[in-house]
Amino acid sequence: DVPLAVLGALVGEWQKSDHSGRWNLSALRGAFRAEGKGNHPWYLVFIRPDDEATELWKVTRGPGGTDHASKVTSGKEL
Repeated sequence: DVPLAVLGALVGEWQKSDHSGRWNLSALRGAFRAEGKGNHPWYLVFIRPDDEATELWKVTRGPGGTDHASKVTSGKEL
C-alpha cells in the first residue's frame, strides 16, 4: 500500500520539472521500500504508457514539505 502522500510528492516533482505525457495510476506496477524503523525511501515502478518502457522513481519524504522525487538511472541509486 503506497501512501497517497508519496504519490503526491512524485506528482509535485513532475509538475516542478515539467514532466510531460499522460499518466494514470494504472501505469504504477509496483512499489517497495526497506522494512524497519527509519525514513526509508519509496521506490515506485511505472510502465510508461507511450512506449511501455519501465521507469523507476525514488521518493523521499521529509519534515515540513521537504519531499523529493527523482528518476532512478543507475543501480547504485537503490
